[in-house]
Amino acid sequence: MSNKRSKLIVNRKLQLSDAVAAASLVILCINFVLIAGTLLNGASYIQIGLSAIGYVSIGVLEGALLFGIVYWSLKRSHRYAGPLYAIARDLQRFADGDLSVQVKLRPDDEFQDEARMINAALEAIRSRIENSKDQATTPRVSAEDEERRRIANAIKVEVERLKAELNKDSSDG
Repeated sequence: MSNKRSKLIVNRKLQLSDAVAAASLVILCINFVLIAGTLLNGASYIQIGLSAIGYVSIGVLEGALLFGIVYWSLKRSHRYAGPLYAIARDLQRFADGDLSVQVKLRPDDEFQDEARMINAALEAIRSRIENSKDQATTPRVSAEDEERRRIANAIKVEVERLKAELNKDSSDG
């Protein structure tokens, strides 16, 4: 199974909320700079002397920045949303009975330490399952069981000896 994720958005709620927050912050900063610049120059926001083309240019610039920031934010969030998605997918496969699962992340993904800890936990679970299988197939013999078996064998030997003696007496008599 390839570990390369082909979709940019793998956890829609998480990634889009981050993208919107980043874009909103940038637009807020741009507008703050524009307003502060006009106020410091002593002009009102509307009277800064821009033509309609100037306002359209600012709008287009903000739109392009918004698009770029959303795209960058989605790409960036993919480094943590993607690993969360992969970890959840692999843990679900393990829960469904695929005991060979190993969480594998891309080298530049976040949560590398967590993936190693999860893999160690999965290995410990696999080991316990193997030990349980071995214990289930290996009969357990306690000291009491050994003592009972020794006594039962001694009784069996004595019964066989008595039978043989009875058979000898009945054939002699």
